[in-house]
Amino acid sequence: MGLDATKGFDIVLDEETKMVAVQTDNDCKKTHFTDSLLPIQLFFQMFESLTEYHGTDKDGLHIFKVRQFDSSN
Repeated sequence: MGLDATKGFDIVLDEETKMVAVQTDNDCKKTHFTDSLLPIQLFFQMFESLTEYHGTDKDGLHIFKVRQFDSSN
């Protein structure tokens, strides 16, 4: 699935192998799509909490803006 140690938190959806992986600096958990949809549900809950939807652009692509939680850029 091409998971490497990184700083932060990664979610990988691998359609070819039908796997979902959640990775941090210290751990990596993965499951098959058919075994559990909980990782996908958690991803979309976090995505919704951290972004604001701004519609679509001229090409029909959806535009999201990351929410700002402090006064810095």
